[in-house]
Amino acid sequence: MINTKAVRTISALLLAVVVFVPSTYAQIYGSGTANYISKFTDVNTIGNSILYQNGSDIGIGTTTANYRIEIYNNSNDATAGLKIAAGTVASNIALSVGSASDEKFTILANGTVYSEGSIGIGTTTMGAHKLAVCGTIHATGITVESGWCDFVFDKEYKLRPLEEVEGFIQANKHLPEIPPGKEVEERGLDLGKMQMKMIQKIEELTLYAIEQNKRIAKLEEENKKLQMTKQ
Repeated sequence: MINTKAVRTISALLLAVVVFVPSTYAQIYGSGTANYISKFTDVNTIGNSILYQNGSDIGIGTTTANYRIEIYNNSNDATAGLKIAAGTVASNIALSVGSASDEKFTILANGTVYSEGSIGIGTTTMGAHKLAVCGTIHATGITVESGWCDFVFDKEYKLRPLEEVEGFIQANKHLPEIPPGKEVEERGLDLGKMQMKMIQKIEELTLYAIEQNKRIAKLEEENKKLQMTKQ
């Protein structure tokens, strides 16, 4: 047996839903292109957005995305691109590449950049270097961690006689322990090692100067005594 009271109650509820659904949302019009993610172009109109989903990848400004998300800017707008911001809590923002437990490349909101591999600026040929730059570098300071050369002042250090240094220069056209110009042109210059070698040579020059000063002082003293004997 049909419960007429229940039927009337359900009918009343359905009528209320129909009556109170705003007409603005009850009717939506528009058309779009396959694979484009839709957007509201008006309060009751749908059209294409700039998001294109090809089944596996999403393109923004492109229909030929080759990555999970690919952004393409085909305009002269210099500000177009990707920006990640976090309002007043910028420390909560980071861009990472890699798995959750093994991030290979990370950019933090404070400007810190971490890379587990190598970084090339103006070049894709990094070799065994962590940073390779094809171009000039401007900096207010560079710190190179390397050994130092105060061993020159040790009593056991054997200073080359100047005659030996002269012979080496004549034979090789460069200072001992300093790479020749051709090698530097081909392989570049190790700033840390070269700075250490330059200080080593300066310290050796200082020892040569001290030794020469002693000889000069001795000769002056001998000459002074010789002059006194002639008087």
